[in-house]
Amino acid sequence: MQHSTSPNPFMWAKTAGPNSYRDTEELLAWAEVWAYQKLTHLQGTKIPRLHGAFQVKSPVIGDSQPHLALLMSYVGGVTILERCVELGSVSDNGDTRWCSLVRDLFKQVHEFHQLGLCNLDICEANVKAVTSPDGSDSLVFFDFATARPSMFANELEKEQHEVHRALVNDLAHLRGLLLTICGDVPGWDDGPRPLFKRRWEFLQWARKEHAGDAWLKEWGSEFDCWKVD
Repeated sequence: MQHSTSPNPFMWAKTAGPNSYRDTEELLAWAEVWAYQKLTHLQGTKIPRLHGAFQVKSPVIGDSQPHLALLMSYVGGVTILERCVELGSVSDNGDTRWCSLVRDLFKQVHEFHQLGLCNLDICEANVKAVTSPDGSDSLVFFDFATARPSMFANELEKEQHEVHRALVNDLAHLRGLLLTICGDVPGWDDGPRPLFKRRWEFLQWARKEHAGDAWLKEWGSEFDCWKVD
């Protein structure tokens, strides 16, 4: 017997308790809906288009609990890591085409912060590179289930909600993803120095070509330690 998975307009369902998986599922789903509403003007370009939140039945036999599902537009492309490697991020031949994508990565996360979101799940799987017919690349960001506000009425509220910690974590995840893009992946066993050299070359490129970027002005001094002699 096949169970229906047709979506129904979302209705609140009774949860098992404040610590239940069901409750956590609802919180994550609504956090993502909130984030997509905050980023309405970016839907269809920088993030997928959200078509709604629905209550659905599971196809798993014996699972009678309703589940939440978010319906989003399909986005093709490949991960940012795959595309950057194609563009030369793990080579030392002077190819800087990949730098533009990494610049877009840092630039967009900084914009998310300015738009009121932080605590983002920044990883390879959640950032896709989509290549248009003319050969240009654009990034699309996914998974905002962990997102939370980065702006509050006063500093006390920001401290209570640990905004600074979330912003620092986002920047740490950006740094980690950049190192991965520079070659810190299985199969690239050429030691740390080439990774650090490529990372420093990216920063030099960004400072030369895009010195006016807001992300570079705010975070740039924190990257001086990347210098490789």
